[in-house]
Amino acid sequence: RFLLWGTGISAAAVPIVWRHMSPEKQARFLCLIRVEEYLDTTGWQQHMGLIALGSGGVRGVGYRRGGEHNLYARHNDFIFTVAGEEFGIVGTAAVLLVLLLVLWLLYRAARRAPTRMGRLICLGMLSLIGWQSVINVGMNLRLLPVLGVTLPFFSAGGSSLLTLFLGVGIALAASPRTTKEMAPS
Repeated sequence: RFLLWGTGISAAAVPIVWRHMSPEKQARFLCLIRVEEYLDTTGWQQHMGLIALGSGGVRGVGYRRGGEHNLYARHNDFIFTVAGEEFGIVGTAAVLLVLLLVLWLLYRAARRAPTRMGRLICLGMLSLIGWQSVINVGMNLRLLPVLGVTLPFFSAGGSSLLTLFLGVGIALAASPRTTKEMAPS
């Protein structure tokens, strides 16, 4: 019931929020629909990102051999594109598998957590990493507007990486191992 109410209220708020957005922010959304119209302005970064991603092919062009496409956020927002360009489909699959492994470990930690607070901490980190990953990959594939969301554990940026490591550490601490694993040898 809460999800339905939240979805309804969010949908009703879209026109109000749209009116209060600056034209530059509106263009970020419009460039997903009218690609050709915004290709030289707001949509250029995502267009070049798709070209770079596609140029990697199956195995990529090689480590540090990409970069011909002049992406200006290569190390942050478009690191997934860089992985695809330099390591191809194999590299992007490896990135996604690492992220899925982290999500699975957090889910397992949530199931093992002895307290409700521990479960909520684990599920909160799982949600944070999962949604950040979905948003970043969606931005790189031109399914979502560029929002400046980093790819967890891969994008450059000390504060983002430090926060993720601290959050995962707290989540794993909230879920102790079983008593057999903790017993002294």
